[in-house]
Amino acid sequence: MAIAYVHEFEFNTFKQLAHHGSVFTGMRMNPVFIAAKNFNNFNTLLYTGPVINQDYSKRSIKTAATVNDSLMYFIPNTKNFVGIENNMDFDNDSFHYYLRPQMKVAIKHNQMIDLLAGIPISNEKSKGNLMTRIIFEL
Repeated sequence: MAIAYVHEFEFNTFKQLAHHGSVFTGMRMNPVFIAAKNFNNFNTLLYTGPVINQDYSKRSIKTAATVNDSLMYFIPNTKNFVGIENNMDFDNDSFHYYLRPQMKVAIKHNQMIDLLAGIPISNEKSKGNLMTRIIFEL
């Protein structure tokens, strides 16, 4: 188990920068609680906490919450896994739920590729997405 804090600054695009003059549009503050457990080759993870968004132009602060949980199966004697992640975001106006099947494949002992798909469950108007992570371990 762990407690962490993620602080993000949100930037204007280059196109908007000329109109607004400010580099930053806001910031996001996210204290989180993390719990994980191994069950032989299965790993579980829970990542949850409040999200505080500050929008500089609107001079507003909105609060939300996030709950992300995952179940991964690690292939024995490898760094490879397949699994599923649930990403749920709650705020006053909406609920967003993405299902993220994923797999990580080791290319070398310290280089891996993680492939993820994002499937929107809660909103028919949301589009699915794909993401690739390149991982280097030192």
